Amino acid sequence: MHKPKHPVWTAVIVAVVLFILLIPTGVLWQLARPVFYKDTVNIYASQYKFDPIFVLALIKTESSFQKSARSNRGAIGLMQLMPDTAFEMAERVGIKVSIDQISEPEVNIQLGVFYLSLLRKEFGEDKVSILAAYNAGPKNVRTWRKGEKHLRIEDIPYKETHAFVKKVLKTNRWLKNLQKIKNLFKF
Repeated sequence: MHKPKHPVWTAVIVAVVLFILLIPTGVLWQLARPVFYKDTVNIYASQYKFDPIFVLALIKTESSFQKSARSNRGAIGLMQLMPDTAFEMAERVGIKVSIDQISEPEVNIQLGVFYLSLLRKEFGEDKVSILAAYNAGPKNVRTWRKGEKHLRIEDIPYKETHAFVKKVLKTNRWLKNLQKIKNLFKF
């Protein structure tokens, strides 16, 4: 029996050919993009004027798109909202929610994106400050900024918050790059 001389190269060539053939059909994009709750994210990201990809990156980092996610500190749902924060955001939005409703994707995303919009009002377009405040609270971020306009990742003293901010920003960049690749092959 004849063995291929370079099985690795054969696999690479097959993968490249499949990649080239599948790009125009959008199959690769469908497989690679986070489709969970995209429509809901788009609705509230548009309503509160937030980049939906940024919101998806936060959800991916917070809960990996698991609507039943709960942290050991008590955060609930896709966007890992603390109940007190969720109730406060619901009151500001003008809706009444129960503790069980906080984990419902529609409610959780609405309240989470609204909270992000409030943090943006305080911290401007400084994504590091917004994310750090989302994770560790605005009071901590005010302290960490030391009067500066922007917060640097290396100035975040909490390991969990430091890692969270880095991961959301990295996921956001990855999703943006994925979207650029998808847009290159639109016909």
